[in-house]
Amino acid sequence: MKRLLLFNPSNDMALAANSLEYLPPRNIQQMESDLHSLPLWWGEEGDSVLNLYPKEGQEHPNFRGQALNISPWGWSLALRQRLLHLGIDENLLPTKERLNDYRNMSSRAFAAEYIHHLFDVADSEGWGNDLVGRGMRVISHENDSDTPYIYNRADSNSSLIFKTLWSSSGRGVFVFRPNEPFNMDRVEANIRKQGGILVDDFYEEKLLDFALEYEMGEKDIHFLGFSVFEASSSGNYGGNIVASQDYLRQRILSTGISEATFDKVLEYTKNALCSVLKGRYTGVLGVDMIICRHNGQIKIHPCIEINLRRNMGILALDVYKRLGDNATAILAGNPNRGFCAQVIGGKLNITYKA
Repeated sequence: MKRLLLFNPSNDMALAANSLEYLPPRNIQQMESDLHSLPLWWGEEGDSVLNLYPKEGQEHPNFRGQALNISPWGWSLALRQRLLHLGIDENLLPTKERLNDYRNMSSRAFAAEYIHHLFDVADSEGWGNDLVGRGMRVISHENDSDTPYIYNRADSNSSLIFKTLWSSSGRGVFVFRPNEPFNMDRVEANIRKQGGILVDDFYEEKLLDFALEYEMGEKDIHFLGFSVFEASSSGNYGGNIVASQDYLRQRILSTGISEATFDKVLEYTKNALCSVLKGRYTGVLGVDMIICRHNGQIKIHPCIEINLRRNMGILALDVYKRLGDNATAILAGNPNRGFCAQVIGGKLNITYKA
């Protein structure tokens, strides 16, 4: 069956909106249009790409009656509705119920639940002391103890990071430090908007951002590889390293993290994801992590978030397979105008020029 590939990273915002008619901001529409051919880097012979936002004067194709395997960057109700408008048979698309489950698993609340199970296992096996992230918790108005909990944490002389339950690339993320006034109104506004907000300890001495990338099948999960990337303190994406798996593993271990602990995290993550996702999700995904120095020791935060979609780290793996080390290439778009995805000296990023 012919595959139809889509570059739609706005799916995270669509999940937050949870609306059939959601349209991303114009600048995001432009990015998706400028970079619509990017999926060719992970596509195969015979695949085609769809531009969801063609330029003025260009018509949308009509897919009525065609047998297609739809492969987007990520799924949402809004994308499903848009594809129906283009004539794609409803039987070729995930059901609304499946997408609702997908949305719930894409929430940071799902990641918070996941990490607490991880700590239960790690503590019982004796490697939990090499991890951070125990403070990750979703707070809401459903629990009367949440408000005093926030204030107690804010008064504890430690930095906190707050994250909306659905957001992307650092949006909906803000940091509280003890020497700053605590903005409870901002926390309350986000709880009202999405029903809750995630709070976690903020680790000032971050040494490395990295992710574990996977592909989930119907019954089993396959490890695709490591990805190492740059991100600001609030999570804004700053580019991926395009390099061999041996290099990336050594880059992670060069932080000084225990190799034994790192391998325990690898083993647990693969097994746990397979168990929780089997029968509920198929496709690529990634788990973002950090390595930091905390109380004088090097530790891993084993689940900053779980991305049930394609991501730039997986793209970096695909690009490396084609271009190898120290690559420089334009992947999609125009470097002189609009959005451009490119690799320069082995670093992948998306740039914009007006």
